[in-house]
Amino acid sequence: MKITVLTIFPDMFHDFLNTSIISRSIQKGL
Repeated sequence: MKITVLTIFPDMFHDFLNTSIISRSIQKGL
């Protein structure tokens, strides 16, 4: 179970980080 979570989660987390970074940049007007 833990292995499955660790293999699936990083991709979702990476996408989430990219999305939040992009939205923050847009809000700051960069």
